[in-house]
Amino acid sequence: GDVRREFEHSGATKDANRSLVVAAAVGDNEEDAWSRVEALVEAGTDLFFLDTSDGVLPDSIHLVKRLKDTHEDIDVIAGRVHSIRQAKMLCDAGVDGVCVGGAGAATATALYKVASFVKTTYALPVMADCASADIGQAFKAMCLGASTVVVDPMLNGTEEAPGDHTYLDGVRLKLRHGPPGADCPRVLSSAGVIVNQGSAKHVVPRLVQGVVLGLRELGIRSLADIHGHIGDGSLRLERR
Repeated sequence: GDVRREFEHSGATKDANRSLVVAAAVGDNEEDAWSRVEALVEAGTDLFFLDTSDGVLPDSIHLVKRLKDTHEDIDVIAGRVHSIRQAKMLCDAGVDGVCVGGAGAATATALYKVASFVKTTYALPVMADCASADIGQAFKAMCLGASTVVVDPMLNGTEEAPGDHTYLDGVRLKLRHGPPGADCPRVLSSAGVIVNQGSAKHVVPRLVQGVVLGLRELGIRSLADIHGHIGDGSLRLERR
């Protein structure tokens, strides 16, 4: 019953009605973007993620302002951004959080600079979407200023993730889920499969434990303390 679920999932994020928080993604380039927003709000969505991967455009700013003016109690996270300028445009529009992402060596620098600016200027949280392949990379992103990290790559092989299963040399593999609308056939190759990791119920606690162990190794109590140590220079990260 409810009591058992509360005990087993005490860390679950819930709203004022003690229901699980539900987020939905929307793109500013969708023709029916606002109709989609209204339908999702009617269905009980608590948070929106606005995809700005193609850049922070006037349509992005307009959608954020309209959403916050119409539904001010619903949080909006927008991204991915790659510069302070993009982050400033979204923060000035009224977002409640910014997602920073990218690829390559410049990602760490962008994350650190954008996170420092957003937190100092607007006191808003920052999400890192840097294709973190393991908890070590995710933890480094947190050290650089992220309040939370997208862990899609670490959950792709779980039972709950979309995709079919197959076997190769006695190992259970999961076919990676392609992009929405992709009509190309899925090919069984080293690039298209990932080793099955079991249920997310077992993977997520291991990720959380990795963060706890990382903090313990640094001798720091919390992520909030890490950001302070990075800011004053008492904690430094080296590129290897």
